[in-house]
Formats: sequence, C-alpha cells, structure tokens
Amino acid sequence: MERTIMKTGLWAKCADPDDICSVLEKILVVAGGINFDAAVFLHGVCGIFALALHDQFGYKLDWVLDDEYEGGNPWAHLVHVFCSITDSEDILATVDVRGISDDFELFIDEFADFVDYPGVWVSPPSREELEREMIREVGAETYKEYYQAAMTIIEEHPDWYSAGEDDL
Repeated sequence: MERTIMKTGLWAKCADPDDICSVLEKILVVAGGINFDAAVFLHGVCGIFALALHDQFGYKLDWVLDDEYEGGNPWAHLVHVFCSITDSEDILATVDVRGISDDFELFIDEFADFVDYPGVWVSPPSREELEREMIREVGAETYKEYYQAAMTIIEEHPDWYSAGEDDL
C-alpha cells in the first residue's frame, strides 16, 4: 500500500506555508510575565515545544544545525529543535508547533537563512540535556510557563500533533 502525504495542523490549514506564522501570531502565550504569540515556539524556544510533544506523544527529539557546524559545541549552531515520527530506522514525518509534515524540505525551508536542505544532522540531545539547555536560556520559572503554554496548545489542538496509525 502506498503511503499518503501527511500534513496536519497549520500545514493542512494554510494553503500557503508563508501564512503559517501569521496564524501562530494569533495564538497568545504568556511566559515570564510577558505576552508572546505561539510563533515563539517556532523561532525562540522551539526546544520547549519539542519537549512537550515528546512528553505528550513519545516522539523522538531531533534538531538541525546551521551550515557552519563542523564539530564542537552543537548548541552554538542550533537552528531548530523539533520531533520526528519514525519507524525503527527512517524518519516518516517531522513535528513542531506548525503540526506534522512529511515534507522535510518544506519543513526546513522556514530556516533557509541559516541552513540549506537537508541541513546538518548530528545525534540529538537527550530529553534531560535539552531541558537543561532551555532552563539555562530562559530560567526555571519561565521555562515552566512556556512548557505549560506548549502543553495547552497541544491539548487545544490534539489533531494538529497526533499521528494516527493509519497515517504512518
């Protein structure tokens, strides 16, 4: 049986991928006493949204680094943290605040200023390493607020982030 194209969430809702950020900007988030919109989970604290997806659905944490990375500290070259839906060997789709997409070239195009498709891949951080880095970046209390906001978005839009067995 041939696998169908998988797009959920804003990938399915927006006819033009360029419209995705404008939709994210309408979803309000409060963290650290400051009002944000959900685009912060695409550009800013994507790692926190990836942790929430990982915790909620068990998806594999993943990341892509900029084209300048040649070894050393990967955090200095981080472009985007997201989750992958995999079978035992292959990535079937990627997931971030925008939803699920099996078109990685389109998925990574949002970050074309920093990375050329297919990007630089190294082993992703563990859940603990990623959480530690996110807390280092924003502080423990703000991390908790972002994490709760991410979980709220996921709970309000479960169909955006959940891949049914028939989809894979």
